[in-house]
Amino acid sequence: MDKIKDIFDNIKIRLANPLLFSFFIAWIVFNWKVVIILIFSSDKLAESRGFTFLIDSILQNSTTCNSVIFPLISSILYTFLYPIVNNCIRAFYSWSYKWGEKWDLKILKSGMIPVDKFIKLHDQYNRRIMTLESIIQNENQNLERINTISQENFTLKQSLYDVKAEKEKLDINLNDLNNVFVLNGYWTNTFKEQNDQDPRKEKIFIDKGKYFITQDLGGMIHAFDIIDFFYNRQSSKIHFVKVSTADNVYLKSKTYLVNNLEIQEDGILRGDENYDTKIEYKKIQNS
Repeated sequence: MDKIKDIFDNIKIRLANPLLFSFFIAWIVFNWKVVIILIFSSDKLAESRGFTFLIDSILQNSTTCNSVIFPLISSILYTFLYPIVNNCIRAFYSWSYKWGEKWDLKILKSGMIPVDKFIKLHDQYNRRIMTLESIIQNENQNLERINTISQENFTLKQSLYDVKAEKEKLDINLNDLNNVFVLNGYWTNTFKEQNDQDPRKEKIFIDKGKYFITQDLGGMIHAFDIIDFFYNRQSSKIHFVKVSTADNVYLKSKTYLVNNLEIQEDGILRGDENYDTKIEYKKIQNS
């Protein structure tokens, strides 16, 4: 099937050639007797007189001139002269149309509207058409600019939304870094000053920046207030200052104790207090 289709496609391409098609038509014109014999000869006539009768009839009505020379010359003339003749006809129509317009203008000289005025009005009409086209073009450009500005505005709004979202995240992280509430809970405070031979321990309770020392009988002393808290996530370091309160019976004057600590893998806060006291905080339970 594909081969048959290819054969018909090739035949179609060949017939589409102007030279071949015009040759085919010219051959039919110059050999019309042969065509009539082939079309209108009956089967009975062919059987009675034999197929040689058809062949002889075709040969009698076919000559080299009719079969080759005249169709070839006609097809060549048609193929090459037809475009020239066609262009001449189109040029004649164009000239005739222009000549008709000039004739109309000459006739209008004797009309109600003088031709000069008509030409002037016609020029004004053309100028207004050009002005209108310019306005429409400018409107299209303005619409494109508006669309561009709208897209840029949308992009800026989206960027502003992203910046606000990022700022909120940073604010949350900053609140976490400065949120002293992360120290809330019960701790064991172990510290050793330079003159101490053995470290000392005390149980403490921290709640919302208030530092309590627990007593054996179950009471608590509000000993310090925690200020200037800062937590660095990258270095896992914590900094804060303990300020003694009036309830602190261990310190008679107001004292500031600076704590520089580092979070260990086991969760213990270890570092120094006032740079000369080794100290660590181990959480017992959350508040």
